[in-house]
Amino acid sequence: MTSQLFRPLTAATTPRVEADGRLDFVVTGDGRPTLPFMPYPRHAIAIMNEIALLSPTCVLYTGDAFWGYKASRQEMLNDIDRFRALAATTGVPLYNVPGNHETQSDVGAVAILKEKGHDLWGSFDIGQYHFVALNTDEVNREGRVTGEQLDWLG
Repeated sequence: MTSQLFRPLTAATTPRVEADGRLDFVVTGDGRPTLPFMPYPRHAIAIMNEIALLSPTCVLYTGDAFWGYKASRQEMLNDIDRFRALAATTGVPLYNVPGNHETQSDVGAVAILKEKGHDLWGSFDIGQYHFVALNTDEVNREGRVTGEQLDWLG
């Protein structure tokens, strides 16, 4: 398998691993606003606050971090920044695999994600553990893992 590094979106990039090699992580996702231009729902903010209190090794976010659909370029850039600011409140590395709201089945949206340093798929290691992040919302390949991503995985 060739390297395809998947990086956290937060400034906190170094996961904390216990001396015995143990790690605790949180899996969450789909905390996006319910409509465009809306603030993050209270439950999404509460989850991030709870993560900050728990201080896990990292967060694995399963996509749909912001509304996205039919957003202009500037709206999407704003959404990415708003999500990153919310994710930063956790104080731990947060890895987000994009969902359908981020990619929107739109090559323009995907280009913006890449421009902002958002990895679309890949893997990363924390201590002795290897994590694989797959994107099942690639443009015109929704709901499956194919092409370059499948070749890399194989």
